[in-house]
Amino acid sequence: MKTRVITSAFITLGLIIALLLREIDIVGLYIFDALIVLVGVFAVNEVLKVRSKAGVNRIVVYAYLICALITFYLMHLNKIALIYNFFIQVSLLCVFILYAFFSIIADRTLVKQTRINDTKYSGEVGTRLLDNIIAFVYPGMLLLTLIVVNHIGDYVSSAGINAGLFALLMVFAVACTSDVFAYLVGINFGGPKLCPKISPKKTYSGAIGGLLGGVVASLVVLAFFINTQFSDFLYSKFNELYIIYGVFVILGLLGSVISQLGDILASIVKRRAGVKDYGNILPGHGGVMDRMDAISTNSVFMLIMMLIILI
Repeated sequence: MKTRVITSAFITLGLIIALLLREIDIVGLYIFDALIVLVGVFAVNEVLKVRSKAGVNRIVVYAYLICALITFYLMHLNKIALIYNFFIQVSLLCVFILYAFFSIIADRTLVKQTRINDTKYSGEVGTRLLDNIIAFVYPGMLLLTLIVVNHIGDYVSSAGINAGLFALLMVFAVACTSDVFAYLVGINFGGPKLCPKISPKKTYSGAIGGLLGGVVASLVVLAFFINTQFSDFLYSKFNELYIIYGVFVILGLLGSVISQLGDILASIVKRRAGVKDYGNILPGHGGVMDRMDAISTNSVFMLIMMLIILI
């Protein structure tokens, strides 16, 4: 417990420093991007290591993520609309999925293993293809959405320069506070297990505590931006203060749900691989991905929600 708290304190301090660095003119945005990429490299490596028996080609996964990152920056720096960037990213993903598919069916070892049994062969091809698709998306592509969130202010100029920071705080605050509340409430109140076969320690009381934590975090972030250009934008968008608070209560609830689902998804991956944690680089927590599981899914959700609110 003590080790976990100390590590959490260092992680929080590191995040605060990263967010402060982000505010150093335009350079700060790219410093934060670099930190996301660094964390992403650790996370992707941990997940691929855990899923090493899935037959996924690491080089192809890293090649895809590098191409996705370069493509995003090329289109971003040329001020191409985000919707077009999205379509290009989907197309790029499809290209790599096709490459993975043809690589699988060209594998002679697979044919020998299945002894040309059509049903067994088709099933194995489908399983391997699904494993490759998951490797492309989780967690690399999910974490790359944090970079889009970081630059969201560039796509919605009417929201002011605070939009990117606001969106990032919503991602981290809701995911992390939800996790802390779920942990504390679960330990103190216990009760029926939420999903004992996947994550034995998760309880319904903890899940409810997580929902409360998500709402608290969402409202705190909103309060932090009161009397700023961003809050002025929200007033012009929703007109009434109670509507703004209502929207962010819902954002906190849904963000917490998505974060907890991200945590459960990570548990499923670990359970299938027969491991407790993704690594041991963070004492008391496990690996980098053990801390980024909820954030990775919440970043996608908050990106979509912020775009809906800001457009």
